[in-house]
Amino acid sequence: FVAREGFSLLAMDYSQMELRIMADIARDKLLIQDFVNGLDIHTATAARVLEKKMSEITPKERSLGKTVNFGMIFGQTPFGLSRLLGIEREIAGGYIQAYFDNYKGVEEYMRKTEYEAFEKGYVQSMFGTTRNVSGIRSRNQRARAAAAREAINMPIQGSEADIMKLIMVKISEYVIESCKEDAFLLLQIHDEIIMEVKDEIVNSVAKDIKEIMLNSVTLSVPLDVHISIGKKLSDLK
Repeated sequence: FVAREGFSLLAMDYSQMELRIMADIARDKLLIQDFVNGLDIHTATAARVLEKKMSEITPKERSLGKTVNFGMIFGQTPFGLSRLLGIEREIAGGYIQAYFDNYKGVEEYMRKTEYEAFEKGYVQSMFGTTRNVSGIRSRNQRARAAAAREAINMPIQGSEADIMKLIMVKISEYVIESCKEDAFLLLQIHDEIIMEVKDEIVNSVAKDIKEIMLNSVTLSVPLDVHISIGKKLSDLK
């Protein structure tokens, strides 16, 4: 994918959006404080799970922290985490327990969400988007477990999807009002927006779009947006 002559591609990417939403939904005090303090979340998690100082965490251990963090979003089990990390199930279970010992709000959110999903048969995003998870009442243990993971995950990823739709509407309105024919909304890839913008205004548009993305939604943690500009899609990082 290559920008037209006289244009550049502009990528605007939310940083760790799912984890920020999880911190907000779960009201986990420690996770919220980490984001407020601008800590590297994966390093902080690895340090707590492995009982080390953040300064002692290696890149490999940070990767472990990242896997554990995102595993929580999907309701990861010791078996699933052990397969991802290539470790014994007991060790993976220990990592999950250590995570819950530190991030008590996340564990409470997961248990509460499972219970409410069982009672109601559905879960909702923070904006009210609804997903049926009636399988959580199934007699089949595997089906129940899968539905429970869906119930834990949907409010987080569903809220992210809602936010991205809201952002795209606001960006479209901005383009129509401020730079029609000079800027185009091309793609939405997960938590990233890609635009094609005239070279002369790409930096000012990037600044304006970043403000829209940062200020259209208010969470209990600060949002962060990464900007990347290039002539082709592979240039964007």
